[in-house]
Amino acid sequence: MADLAGAPRIAAVTTCKGRLEHLKQTLPRLMALPFDEVVVVDYDCPQGSGDWAEANCPGVRVVRVTEAPSFHCARARNLGAAATRAPWLLFIDADVLVEPDVLSVVRPLLRPGKFSRAAPLAKECWGTIFVSRADFDAVGGYDEVFRNWGGEDDDLVWSLKRIGRREVGFPGALVEPIPHSDALRTQHYADQDRFGSGRRNGVYSLIKQAVVRQVGAIDLATRQRLYDTVSQGVGREAVVESFVVPLASGSLYGVAVETSLRFDLTQFGDPDIESGG
Repeated sequence: MADLAGAPRIAAVTTCKGRLEHLKQTLPRLMALPFDEVVVVDYDCPQGSGDWAEANCPGVRVVRVTEAPSFHCARARNLGAAATRAPWLLFIDADVLVEPDVLSVVRPLLRPGKFSRAAPLAKECWGTIFVSRADFDAVGGYDEVFRNWGGEDDDLVWSLKRIGRREVGFPGALVEPIPHSDALRTQHYADQDRFGSGRRNGVYSLIKQAVVRQVGAIDLATRQRLYDTVSQGVGREAVVESFVVPLASGSLYGVAVETSLRFDLTQFGDPDIESGG
């Protein structure tokens, strides 16, 4: 993994739980490119993906998560980022292949105030993104309130755009997904219903964005309350018509005050979650 003089230094982060056969195809391609760091997050992978990576890909860095029966994509990616030092990050799923010239094409695009994704963007490559560490840290990384399948990729992009960062595209042909079934896509999530999970996460994301627009950034505890409220009211087919989201409680001149926002979900329509993975 060479450092090119004057070129942006980039760390590649990929995560794996039950996708060793994919990782065997994708990781060697990452290792063959001049990344400054390559990190594999073995998220309690039942196939021992971290052991395989260390034995077959010298120079790779492995982050191991144990006693985690359910995959938590946002947390896995955040842990991978925390294990790197390069000023730019590439997040890429274990089932996405990169072409040999991807870095020579993308590196000139990596400039302050920008992040880069494939264009056109295939849904199976939705999670592939080059982003500066400074911007990633500025938005708090991936929102770990997201659970099960879908939504965390869109949320990161929305958060970056919210602070004024601009998306620039690189040729979509530079990344290629390995086809696989939906059953494989969700097998290590607690909720294996891709569409029900995507629906809940999509509604959470829409309401979170609306809350942030009204009151600014909201803390983890408030986001978790919001997610729990959404999870209780959103199924695969039906969505409750409204939510009341508690935001804060306190006392004003000795009088107890509760602050909340009510959302009419009929205005949102059906959230369209395109995440791959």
